[in-house]
Amino acid sequence: MKFDVRISTAILIALLSSHSFQTRAQETELPRIGDWTINCQPEAPGVRQCWMSQAATIEATGEQLLEIGIGFQRPFNGAELLLILPLGISLHHDPQMFVDGVHVRNYKVDFCLDDGCYSRSKLNAVQLEHFLHMDSAELKLKSGAGKELVLPVSGTGSRAAFNSTAITGPDVLPK
Repeated sequence: MKFDVRISTAILIALLSSHSFQTRAQETELPRIGDWTINCQPEAPGVRQCWMSQAATIEATGEQLLEIGIGFQRPFNGAELLLILPLGISLHHDPQMFVDGVHVRNYKVDFCLDDGCYSRSKLNAVQLEHFLHMDSAELKLKSGAGKELVLPVSGTGSRAAFNSTAITGPDVLPK
């Protein structure tokens, strides 16, 4: 059973990778709030899945370094964080997330594909609140050669982006 869950997770993430958040935003001109792109889709009657995402790129080349997405659905059953990290990172050192200078948690890399390495994890209410109130965040990781890489994540518009999804409510987050 555990193997089947891994396969379904791998298939889901592979589908996301083949058509990343940013690419979809460019093709369909999804709404942006602050530095976040919003993508909400109805999954079934009464169920709505949303992602708020952003990408960090090398300005000179346009090469993507990091893609971060926070996903959730209504009815709210928690939030998920998806990181798409650059190839060539060390798999022996877990990426570390710092929000406004405070270490929030480490993330495990689940697997790597041609377009990057994937990390997917549930966010509890406190971790989600960190992301929604942040000014900025940094993801620290190491290259295969041991060099530290620091990738920025903007907090601009994160709370408004989350609120725009209409998934918020008294059952979602403490005030």
